[in-house]
Amino acid sequence: KAYVLHVVHPRGSFMIVGSAGYREGGLAGLSADVLFLGVGGLGAQTPEYVDAYWRETVATVNPSRLIPIHYDGLTAPITGEFRGPVTAMAFIAKGSEKTLPFLQGKEEANPQISFHTLPRYAEVILFR
Repeated sequence: KAYVLHVVHPRGSFMIVGSAGYREGGLAGLSADVLFLGVGGLGAQTPEYVDAYWRETVATVNPSRLIPIHYDGLTAPITGEFRGPVTAMAFIAKGSEKTLPFLQGKEEANPQISFHTLPRYAEVILFR
């Protein structure tokens, strides 16, 4: 199953797609200013799946900002630099080396979308 959180506020809207799953047509009719896009394990999928995932999430929701999430080593310590995945995480998130080039290509092809990453443990203001 794929779960999505969609929040609409007078100052803007955001959507969290927590993992690289989708249901065809599931987001039809929804939009968000900011999209938190789960990309963990995306690199292990087929090119057809990755294209469909982009189409069913980003292309459907049409955000002005995209923030990739769920790409880090979830079993590493919460402080310090991000570290590569441990053996168990490497099994779960295999193909992660393909995710960054995919996102970089999409960033280049979609200049209307501002791509960002979040700072760790720092306040982030989405809307002013």
